Amino acid sequence: MSSLSLRTPQESGAKINRELYQKFTNVVSSLPCSPALTRHPLYRHDSGWYAPLAPMVSTMVADACFSAHPWDIVIATMPKSCTTWIKAMLYSTVHRREHPADRGLGELSVARDGKDDQRITEARFKGSGLRV
Repeated sequence: MSSLSLRTPQESGAKINRELYQKFTNVVSSLPCSPALTRHPLYRHDSGWYAPLAPMVSTMVADACFSAHPWDIVIATMPKSCTTWIKAMLYSTVHRREHPADRGLGELSVARDGKDDQRITEARFKGSGLRV
């Protein structure tokens, strides 16, 4: 019996994420870079965008691990940029038939903010991994 089969899914996933982070850190480190206004150099991705090492690696790991379904809606925001309001508006838009506008604005307060039926994936840009 292999040691891999004795691991929990979380342990296996953590090992895979560490391997992916190391792989993409090596890839990004080999890309051309230029000095930035901060202490972190900016690396140039083949697609043409520039970013510091940790956010670029986190983005590449997220891209490698994420598989979208046709019904998925992806919202990307910076922290503290009205994410809760955006989720509430999105929930109201998706469920507009359940909460029609002709019932008045009071109906919007009935709409949940969507926390019950969503999974949030945060890319931690300090290179510590993905949290699901």
